[in-house]
Amino acid sequence: MNKKNAVILCSKNKTFSQKALIQSLATKRFKITIIDPKNFALEIPMKSTPPDYLFHRSLGPFFDDFDLRVSEYFSSLGSKIINPIATIKILRNKAEQALFFNSHHLPIIPTYFLRGKFNHNHFSNWCDDNKFSSSSFVLKTERGHGGIGTFKVNGLDSLSSLWETINALRDERFIIQPYLSKISEFRLFIIRGDIFICAKKGEAHIELKDFRQNANRILKNNKWKKISPPKIPQEIVKLATAIAGKCPAHYLGVDLFWDKKSGVRLIECNASASFQELQKLTLSSISDQIINTLDDA
Repeated sequence: MNKKNAVILCSKNKTFSQKALIQSLATKRFKITIIDPKNFALEIPMKSTPPDYLFHRSLGPFFDDFDLRVSEYFSSLGSKIINPIATIKILRNKAEQALFFNSHHLPIIPTYFLRGKFNHNHFSNWCDDNKFSSSSFVLKTERGHGGIGTFKVNGLDSLSSLWETINALRDERFIIQPYLSKISEFRLFIIRGDIFICAKKGEAHIELKDFRQNANRILKNNKWKKISPPKIPQEIVKLATAIAGKCPAHYLGVDLFWDKKSGVRLIECNASASFQELQKLTLSSISDQIINTLDDA
C-alpha cells in the first residue's frame, strides 16, 4: 500500500492539538507536510502531486482569506479537505455563524451587528425585545479566537464610548452580545456527527477576574469536568445533533451555555477546534479518533 500524504495548514504547528494530529498521522504512516499560510507561495499550476488530505487548521483571525485559497486550490486538484471548505467559511466568522444558525432556528445568544453611530434608544429596545438587562455586554471581533479581541463592557454609556472609538478607527467588524452570568458553560467535541466528549467548565478562581474564562488563559484556575454520556442534558444532545446535521464536518468543537431555566444557547462552533483541555479528561486520544475515522484510514 502506498504511503498517503497529508498537509496540515496552520500558522502555529507547536500547539498541543497540532502536535497531537502530527503524531497520530505519523502513527498511521502518513507522509506529513506543514504549510504556514502566512509564509507560503501558491503555485498555479502546481508541479508537485497534491496531498490525499489537507487538514485546514487555520482560523483566519487577521481577516486574510489566503488560507482558504490554498485549501480551495488543493481541493480542485482532488485533495480531501478536513473540514469541508463550506463549513469552514460559515464558522470562521462569528457574524456569519449567528446568521447561519439563526436561519436554521437553532438557539443562539442574541447578537447585535452595527455599522455607523451607536443609537442608545435602538439598542435599548433590542435589549428589551430579547428580555435581558442593558447593564453588561460582551464585544467580540468577528474573527477573534481564544478570548483575543473580546471585551466586557459595563453600561450603555461605556459601550457607546467604546463604539465611537471603533467607528473612528474604521474597523467595525465586531458583534455585541449580552453578558450572561451564572449560567453553566459546556464544551463538546463532535467526531463524525457523534459527541466524543462533553465537559462542563468549573468556576474561575476569584482572584483571576478574567470574565473570558478562556481555557489557555486560566489553565490553573478553571478546570473542566467530564460529563458521562448518560448525564449529558438532552437539550445539549439535541443541539449537537442539529449542529452536526447543518454543518457537515469530520470534527467540530462546540461551546454552549445551558441551565434548566434558560435552556441551551450556542456560544460558538469551531471547525478548527483545539482540544488540549478536553484531552486531559479522557484516556482515548482525540487526535487518533480523528485520524482513525477518516474514510480510508
